[in-house]
Amino acid sequence: MKNLIKFLSGLVMMVVIGLILTTCDEGSGNPACTHDWGEFVKISDPSFISRGIETASCKVTGCIATKNNYFGEQQKIMNNSDWNAARALITKAGEYTLVIGSNFSVSGSTAFTFGSITNISVTILGNNYTMTLSSVGNMLRINANQTVTMDDLKFAGFTSNNASVVDVQNNNVTFIMKGNSSISGNTRSSSSTWGVGGWFCSGVLFNSTDGTFIMQDNASISNNIMNMTIGNYEPPMVSIVYCAGGVHIQRGNFIMRNNTSIFGNIINCSRAPDSGSLIGGGVVLYSGTFRFIGGIIYGNDASPSSLRNTTNFGSAAFARQGTATYGGVNGTSFNLASSSNTISVP
Repeated sequence: MKNLIKFLSGLVMMVVIGLILTTCDEGSGNPACTHDWGEFVKISDPSFISRGIETASCKVTGCIATKNNYFGEQQKIMNNSDWNAARALITKAGEYTLVIGSNFSVSGSTAFTFGSITNISVTILGNNYTMTLSSVGNMLRINANQTVTMDDLKFAGFTSNNASVVDVQNNNVTFIMKGNSSISGNTRSSSSTWGVGGWFCSGVLFNSTDGTFIMQDNASISNNIMNMTIGNYEPPMVSIVYCAGGVHIQRGNFIMRNNTSIFGNIINCSRAPDSGSLIGGGVVLYSGTFRFIGGIIYGNDASPSSLRNTTNFGSAAFARQGTATYGGVNGTSFNLASSSNTISVP
């Protein structure tokens, strides 16, 4: 009986060893394991958000390994229809890259560009092409828990608009301008109401608690115009407005670094704003923080005059209520006050 048990135990061991040597489990660490891949099966064709994908399965008995292969080039966005189709493909959390392949016009909208999908990161590779607004509305409107990066992409605004080029709303948004990205050429006209009349901007309006707007590399915001009609009311009624030509940080954090620039933005107010208003041709910081690590915001003293951020009331370059510092590259920073003159950090 003992000999029979030993024989059966040895037989079982031989069977197990044989299975290990003939099957292919990637996690086994077996040096004799060699995949025998079957034919690749196409999963998806190239699209606006990905190259084409095909997959193959290992044919060895007991192996469940698969292998993906990418083929073809990701489709480039060439026109407004492509832009809409590409946005429609972003349906769940994840990282996405959209590739712009030409100059084209985009219809303005006040709907969120990527809907209400959370935990997405979208990089728009511009290849130095320009997307131009062809009607009223935003080029980008970014919702909560979304990250959007402009990389070598140029946005040109609409000359008779009632909205900013980029509008950021709701919590925890990250918006990044990098490379040679730019936002320019938007003319917005708006009117205030009595009381707190509103927050207005022609370039980028950023309103995101726990959110961050970063300008880096050679990014610029320029030549946007804000025409502000301030209502006339009998005292004690007033119209308090917070208005910027280039960038308005209503809530959140703003960082400028490297060789970034804000210039040529203009505010035209119909009358002197009431006490408590905040007007800035280049940047307005209503609340939140501004870390000015590098770059330049031009003011009344800039030459040539085309570089000047201007306003007929308020501060030409920068107006603040929130916390603003400049410097900090070497660990030292200084408080940054409202200014009508050019401010810069080398």
